[in-house]
Amino acid sequence: MPNRLRTSGLLAMAMSVLVALALVLSPIGTGTSQATASDVTVTASASSSLINELGSTTVTLNISYGTGAPYGIGSWVVDLPYDASKFTVGTCTPISAQCNPSYGVGGSTVRIAGSAVGDIEKGVTAFKSSSLATVVFTAKSGSSVSSYTFLPIIGTGGIADSDGTDLIVSSVPVTVNIRDNIAPTVSSVTTSSSGSKKAGDTVSITVTFSEAVTSTGTSSLALNSGGTATCPAVTSSTTMVCTYTVSSTQNSAHLDYSSTSSLTGTIQDASGNASLRTLPAVGTSGLYGANITVDTTAPSVTSVAFTSVNGTTVIGAPSNALKL
Repeated sequence: MPNRLRTSGLLAMAMSVLVALALVLSPIGTGTSQATASDVTVTASASSSLINELGSTTVTLNISYGTGAPYGIGSWVVDLPYDASKFTVGTCTPISAQCNPSYGVGGSTVRIAGSAVGDIEKGVTAFKSSSLATVVFTAKSGSSVSSYTFLPIIGTGGIADSDGTDLIVSSVPVTVNIRDNIAPTVSSVTTSSSGSKKAGDTVSITVTFSEAVTSTGTSSLALNSGGTATCPAVTSSTTMVCTYTVSSTQNSAHLDYSSTSSLTGTIQDASGNASLRTLPAVGTSGLYGANITVDTTAPSVTSVAFTSVNGTTVIGAPSNALKL
């Protein structure tokens, strides 16, 4: 009798274990099944991962499903943060959803929210369209030589099935790089010098660019006096200081560069964009406004006047006369 009781107790315990396993392995809720690593994956992709400053790329959010994803997925909310100092948001095209391109503090998040029903008739766990939304981002001026990673974040409310069960969600980001394709330009040509200059005098001339540049070798600036200002090489500088040393026979009633194409040399920015060396119109620069005169002509006697004072021939004024 004791052996029979012991055997019955073991059988009851085994049945309890089997019942517990059956409960764990059975689907939870109507139309759901047990998830594997992830029920849903939201993936960001970009039409171009390398864009120019002021260029655009389209970021697409796609949704895919794990082997254990529940049928009949209902609501979803996905946030896509972006760097408002680098990008502006253009067209947002949700698929059966609502799009708020300026959600959150500072308006630097695109929120996309909606609901969709899986194609249960075909027995597959997917939306009729795998695309949740497409968002156009345009790189701002000054945003070049940088990058940003767009990472979808499941927002408040997450992604749930049609029964309201929260799903296990993962995200796949995409990185967009912004390159500099804007050539530097000459902003101004100025000088701290003034007055009249003779042979041997120097004039310091500063050429300012729209961004930092690097020059190779010596650049030059042709002047309307017939002379040339030499500009030593610079590295990552917005200014280039040129020196003009006045030589004999060089003259100018109003010193300026000789033309808008007077600047020569190999000048480029950090991205290798060659500088546009076109100067401001002649007669409008700070160099011209300094009113510098270049005069290397030595004074000379141009005429001699003879006069007679009381019968005596003299050169010069009577008060300081040289008698002949």
